[in-house]
Amino acid sequence: ARARGPARSSRPDGVPQHGDPATLESQLVALGVSARRLDLGAAIALAGMRSPRAVPGLIEALKDEQTDVRLHAITALGDLGDARATQPLVLTLKDSEPRVRGRAASALGEIRDRSTVEALIVLVRDSNVDVRRRAIRALAEIRDANAIPALTAALKDDDAGVRRAAVMALAELSGG
Repeated sequence: ARARGPARSSRPDGVPQHGDPATLESQLVALGVSARRLDLGAAIALAGMRSPRAVPGLIEALKDEQTDVRLHAITALGDLGDARATQPLVLTLKDSEPRVRGRAASALGEIRDRSTVEALIVLVRDSNVDVRRRAIRALAEIRDANAIPALTAALKDDDAGVRRAAVMALAELSGG
């Protein structure tokens, strides 16, 4: 008798079996997953693929009405670090939901694209404390000297956590 492979592998004839990431991806593509129809389960499935091929679907998910869908998509895009996500994530920095803005700032910090510095500097003055902290941390990860004036201004923020993040970011930028 021939030994069978794991249940998640493709058949010898190349047809993916249930549970195979290729099956999930092809099903999502065949369904024409759109931002308006993407649900949380699909966003989690795309995020779980950890594949650059998931990036277009995750970018579409940034437009979803459901906050949780957008949050999962942002996290996955940050984890993937794919430059294709940079500009869509910058647009997400204007989301009405503070958790989305903050998570997008963190994701941009993970991608480390210097073209996002100006957009992140704007968030250093956001009305939400967590968004300000995350923007400062992202600027520290990107390590662009253009952020120094905004980080210096953040030393006067009303929130001690924002001030602490600014001190740490300035230390990182100065090589300390």
